[in-house]
Amino acid sequence: MLAPLTWLCLIPALAGLLALASPRTGRWVAPGAATLTFLLALLLGTRLLAGAAPLLRAEAPALAQARVAQRLGPESLINERLAEALLAQPSPRELDALALELAGTRLAAEHLRACEASGEVAPLESARAALSLATFEQARLEAGLAALDHELRGLRAASAASAGGAAYAELRPWLPGASAQWFVALDGVALGFGLALCLLTLATSLMAQRAQSVGAILLGQALLLVAALAHDGVLFATAWGGFVVLGGGLLLRGAAGEDSSADDDRPARAAQALLAPGLVGALLLGGAISWLGARAGSFDLTSLVAEGAALPPRSQALLLIALALACATRLPLLGLHGWLPAAASSGLDPAPLAFFQGGSLLLGGLGLARLALPACPEALGGGCGLALWVWGLLSVLFCALAALGERDLRRQAALSAAACGGLVLAGAAAGGAGSGGALLEATAGALAGACALLAAGIVSRRAGSDLLALGGLAQPAPRLALVSALAALSLAGVPGSVGFVSRAAIWEGSWAASAAGRLPAWTVPLGLVPLALLGLGLWWSFQRVFLGERRGARRVRDLDLREASALFTLLMALILVGLDPSGWLGLLSR
Repeated sequence: MLAPLTWLCLIPALAGLLALASPRTGRWVAPGAATLTFLLALLLGTRLLAGAAPLLRAEAPALAQARVAQRLGPESLINERLAEALLAQPSPRELDALALELAGTRLAAEHLRACEASGEVAPLESARAALSLATFEQARLEAGLAALDHELRGLRAASAASAGGAAYAELRPWLPGASAQWFVALDGVALGFGLALCLLTLATSLMAQRAQSVGAILLGQALLLVAALAHDGVLFATAWGGFVVLGGGLLLRGAAGEDSSADDDRPARAAQALLAPGLVGALLLGGAISWLGARAGSFDLTSLVAEGAALPPRSQALLLIALALACATRLPLLGLHGWLPAAASSGLDPAPLAFFQGGSLLLGGLGLARLALPACPEALGGGCGLALWVWGLLSVLFCALAALGERDLRRQAALSAAACGGLVLAGAAAGGAGSGGALLEATAGALAGACALLAAGIVSRRAGSDLLALGGLAQPAPRLALVSALAALSLAGVPGSVGFVSRAAIWEGSWAASAAGRLPAWTVPLGLVPLALLGLGLWWSFQRVFLGERRGARRVRDLDLREASALFTLLMALILVGLDPSGWLGLLSR
């Protein structure tokens, strides 16, 4: 029987395949599947927060016993003893002694010697057969116990560490040849990111114009849920790489499809800008996980983090550079962000683009929180931490300046959304309160950025995308103006919005880092300049499009029911999080 976390990942995957195989049916099934996934995640999260969920540290013996039964057989009495012994981290000599005892080899040998002394033929043959069977069983147990000891190292480490507070743990074989396991569990980060992801999927699947886009969105949701729940490094890296390939494939399909003209190469260039650094980042992540797993003897994230934290400072610095570059391709940061504005202005369906922008931001935040920063604490406290913090703020500054000088509304919205990735990196590099602020910024930026991209796509379809030719749209389209204003306010981080809370936490962590000597004190106030420029660009764009004199003779239609439902879903999530940001921060830090 499949466990709840497996169903949580299977529901969108099956709905996505249905949308690709049967476009007419899939378009109707997609919102229902996204809603069902959200309700299931909410139910599991409610039980987790109420203390009624089965925790990993309490379920570890049952998980180990199930693995023993799968490999060695269903004898429950033996399996309970073997599971208990394997969770106690036995030595190889202790495992061999346990196999000898359970197989009965010693007793069979003593019985054979007694029969040989008596000289009776019939009992002697029976004793020889019993010893042969016991010897075979001992060899089988020795091989099985050695394999199980390797497989259960991750479970031992996770149940003894802070990951033991995660709930609904599942541990099953997945890729035995690669020592990879289906090891998933629900903690605060997975719950917060998962709920935001479900709402993002619901809104973008409602807005998608083509069934192929709906299917890609749902498959992307399934991959991101696997990444959020994964406690196995190989599983995490596989979901990461699959999401990159899926996003690039969608852009390539748009480049070759009916959405673009034959002489328009912008979708193809956007796909190349996404795939080239994205695949390099996936290779860096996979290489780092493989190297750490070979040293640790296990691929679970707890063991990988512990192995990384035990490395010498120089090795930690190299590891942090590799992992930070991998995460930078997803956030995306300065120099790696070009695919987003290029795809936004290429005429492709804005719904999957909004989903992959938000999903990439969540995935980059997961990479930083799960692996990159916990595995490299000494490197983060040195010059690498300062370099990452500066890189993050330079990304915000570049995106803000580029957005100020941009005439295309869709590119301006994409650049404003891309600025959130720099803030995520800056908060994570600052540490302390900044780490919680980075996680909150990732969730808020994913929802607000998607809302801004969707609204910009609607305006572009109905009134054009040239900012200098727009104006006065608030009068004919008040609902669209309200949605755009709320999305811009959240992206700008004005007081009262969830963006303000996340950035206040990031700056609190930055001030603490400067007091500890990890950041120069004079750089922290300068870091507010990019935020001011970002807010200025968003305000200029909004007043240019929606306020002032009406330009253009074409009548602009307001949001219909489907569009309003999708956009207000994202905005209500932002408002609810903004009403209780401390509770959301506490959840993400759980």
